[in-house]
Amino acid sequence: MTLRVPSGQVSGVPPECLDWSVPGLLKEKVTALIKGLPKTYRKQLVPVPRTVEVILQEMEKGEPSLVNTLSRFVHRKFGVDIPASVWASVEIPDHLKMRVSVVDPSGKALETGRDLHLLIQSDEKRHDAESSSAWKRRRRSGKGKVSSPGILKPCLKASL
Repeated sequence: MTLRVPSGQVSGVPPECLDWSVPGLLKEKVTALIKGLPKTYRKQLVPVPRTVEVILQEMEKGEPSLVNTLSRFVHRKFGVDIPASVWASVEIPDHLKMRVSVVDPSGKALETGRDLHLLIQSDEKRHDAESSSAWKRRRRSGKGKVSSPGILKPCLKASL
């Protein structure tokens, strides 16, 4: 499953919302998260298949973040307090992560990946470069000139 996001709007995608993205793979994702925990936590949640069944049947799915919801549920139901940093260190297979495609106005994919943070950085760099190019074109055409440089004086004084 691929989420198509217009270039320039990638930073508006909440990362935690991608956690719940593929309902058919939720069982596999929760299993991977639990199996990826350090042994000190994981051994308190065995047998893992039964634990996952309980989680999927009883855990409410209204929160934006799967990991936060899972953490609270596991603590409440099983008495296992797993810090957020531990959940964050768990690596899950790529096929369980939402694929994001950054597209141009015509719908052509500019970049695709599963790491939203990298896509955001890349999209911001692309827009910075495009803005810089547009500014240079406007300057060359004479449309980017400041007609009254005095307007900038208060800003320059404030920044000094």
